[in-house]
Amino acid sequence: MPLSGKKKDQSRISIGLCSKMDGTEKLDLIVINKSLNPRCFKAIDVSKLPVHFHAPAKAWMTGGIFANWLKAFNLKMSGRNVLLLLNNATSHVNLEISNVHIHFLPPNTTSHLQPMDAGIIRNFKLKYKAQFVQWLLDMVTAGTQNKKLDVLSAIRVVVKSWAEVRP
Repeated sequence: MPLSGKKKDQSRISIGLCSKMDGTEKLDLIVINKSLNPRCFKAIDVSKLPVHFHAPAKAWMTGGIFANWLKAFNLKMSGRNVLLLLNNATSHVNLEISNVHIHFLPPNTTSHLQPMDAGIIRNFKLKYKAQFVQWLLDMVTAGTQNKKLDVLSAIRVVVKSWAEVRP
């Protein structure tokens, strides 16, 4: 519970995951934040981050971000025939592309039909929780008073977690 007169921090990042259903091939994460240059990025070249980092005004996946990702994904899948399952989020645009066939899951059925929810995403969440606890323990051990996960630290934690996801 926040102290009176003090607002609780509402900072959030959104993460996009994409992999083969069995987890044998994983793509780099998409990370969306509300600020393109948070303070923790002072000496960081955003293009060198191990994720696709975006910062639209509302910190949501947009049709433009998704379309650019989808075009790059299509190029990466050159010579392959890929089925991409998506929920019906408004940002998920349906482009005519050569290597990827897009199938939208029916509304309100994603949690029941999406194969990644039961396996890959569940595994990622477990790995993330373990990595986050490890990060907290490292902060306590180092005697750091500020135990707030900044965007750069969060990116490092999610990248480590994603790397640990195994089929």
